[in-house]
Amino acid sequence: MIARRTLLAATLATPALAQAPWTPDRPIRLIVPLSAGGFNDIIARYVAAGISGPLGQPVVVENRAGGAGVPGAEFVARAAPDGLTLMQASLPHVVNAALVANMPFDPVGDFETVCVLAQNPNLFVVHPSFPARTVQELVAVVRANPGKYTFASNSVGGSSHLGMEMFKRAAGGLDLVHVPYRGSAPAMADLLAGSVQMTIDNMSFQAPFVRDGRLRAIAVTSAQRSSFFPEVPTVQEGGFAGFEAASWFTILAPKGTPAPIVARLNAEMAKVLRGTDAAEKLPGSQILALSPAESAAYYRRESEKWVGVARAVGARAD
Repeated sequence: MIARRTLLAATLATPALAQAPWTPDRPIRLIVPLSAGGFNDIIARYVAAGISGPLGQPVVVENRAGGAGVPGAEFVARAAPDGLTLMQASLPHVVNAALVANMPFDPVGDFETVCVLAQNPNLFVVHPSFPARTVQELVAVVRANPGKYTFASNSVGGSSHLGMEMFKRAAGGLDLVHVPYRGSAPAMADLLAGSVQMTIDNMSFQAPFVRDGRLRAIAVTSAQRSSFFPEVPTVQEGGFAGFEAASWFTILAPKGTPAPIVARLNAEMAKVLRGTDAAEKLPGSQILALSPAESAAYYRRESEKWVGVARAVGARAD
């Protein structure tokens, strides 16, 4: 009887043991395939610091810049699917499928989507000398002066470039000249000087220049107004139904990473992002903290949208 009770107790305990949450036994590497200092790096370090304690292991952010982010992403794609190697990804990662010839991996198919962290609406700004205060006025001015005006982007194939290309298409085709830069800082320098007339770029980066009057904000590119600039209407409110061009930030793991590992990582990241200091640490961001299933659907949908735009305009990595 005692042996039977022991066997029964062991049998009943087995499901509980099987459902125990995954816990890493070594430090986790979080690869950012871009240079330190940008928003990708900022949000990666914020999340890494927040989940290290609950997971019982340090989460170490490692910047692997260069090669349009391809080498860093390939390193993660080829890593063991054990939850110990992750990647901070954003729009350029998926757009590389259109920009880079002979990609050594599939930006969607070779990864598991752990958690879509947040999205950042971009701000549509013009130099104060540009004679438009709304998107409708801007369209009218550009149509009356084809090829005269320029827009700056922080890179070929980024949200700054493709967001404007999306707007041009939504407006039925606008003759605006694209002037690409290597980063937001040089693009902003020329915009402030009036050498280029407009851009769509990161809201928090542009905020100081809008608030001191050196740039004029005419719209935000998200579906809803931003709490960062509640007085600025959306592009949709300007008459372009369905327009949405937000940057987003997600954590990926190698394909085949087990669902319990993805679930544990997702749960801890969501707790961090729903904390009281997220708005302060990530200004201008719309916190999403989507579930694994929601994250996968969002990531695939956004990938298809942005890769489609890049291919339509013939964008290529420089």
